[in-house]
Amino acid sequence: MVNFYLGIFILFFLSCSHVPKNYEGGFELKRKKVILDTDIGSDVDDLIALALALASPELEILAVTTTGRQSIYRSQIARKWLALAGHADIPVFTGLDVPLPLKNERNSFIWFDIEGRGSLFDVDRVNAVDEMAKLIKQNENIEIITIGPITNIAALLRKYPNLKGSIRKITAMGGQLAPVNFNGREIDNADYNFRSDPIASMEVLKSEVPIKIVTIDATLKTWFTSEDLNKLSKSNHPFLEAIGKEIEMWRPLQEKFFGYNVEKLDNVAFLHDPLTVVCTYDESFCRVENLRIEPTFTNNKFKTLQSDNLKKGRSVQVVRDADLLKVRTYIIERILKYFKN
Repeated sequence: MVNFYLGIFILFFLSCSHVPKNYEGGFELKRKKVILDTDIGSDVDDLIALALALASPELEILAVTTTGRQSIYRSQIARKWLALAGHADIPVFTGLDVPLPLKNERNSFIWFDIEGRGSLFDVDRVNAVDEMAKLIKQNENIEIITIGPITNIAALLRKYPNLKGSIRKITAMGGQLAPVNFNGREIDNADYNFRSDPIASMEVLKSEVPIKIVTIDATLKTWFTSEDLNKLSKSNHPFLEAIGKEIEMWRPLQEKFFGYNVEKLDNVAFLHDPLTVVCTYDESFCRVENLRIEPTFTNNKFKTLQSDNLKKGRSVQVVRDADLLKVRTYIIERILKYFKN
């Protein structure tokens, strides 16, 4: 009888302990299956977010989808970076390149004319919305990380409303609850992602899909410094060195937009989108609150307002603060460690 119970214990122990190990040497957690939806190619933080997602054993990237002006071009850019990072196997699908219909039909998506300098890859003109739907049908508990305009997600929910219950969560970079003090300036209405397609943002935020928003309130407090840039530029890895060059190209535009001098404030690139990727699986760097959020228009501007009225808005997980030192240290160290291995 003793041998019987001993055998049961050994089988139980082996079943619990036989877990594949990841490249960092620890036990691998169950990986989240995710779609990364991005307007990669303009602000360099999308590229940093892609690098971090690739370096995160917590995530399994099933596909990258693109949105924003010239989305086919952005898909070419995404393929270029994935190939350089050694992940050409991850499919890239092209999404919508205009916001959902507005009365004036104005395309409010940005284009800086710095996107994708250098050789690019051809991409199949496959509809990202349909491909997202296929992946959701084929995979349980799939999550979507959206770090650009939320247009593709709204189009997905419009075309495939029956899939709302199959999406475990949407983690979105967007929203602003209050003016943010940055470098002595009070910054309001700085949320590009939600405001660039207010119709899509309204529909997704009002949908029944669980959602976490990583707001400008938090992301404007996180950035890479010249020290981080130097580590990337001298990494002796072509992908990381290329990120360094992209940061150098983006930095003057960022300084112009936010009105500061990098020599006085050591900020070479905000980490809006990388912070969003982190918050998909680790909230220890941030302050997360469950708030009632009411998407609305105020003075013709899209707003994400906090509401105490239970009849208005819906409950949303909101990231509204972050620890600069912890976030930037975590992101740069994880990226460097993964790509140097």
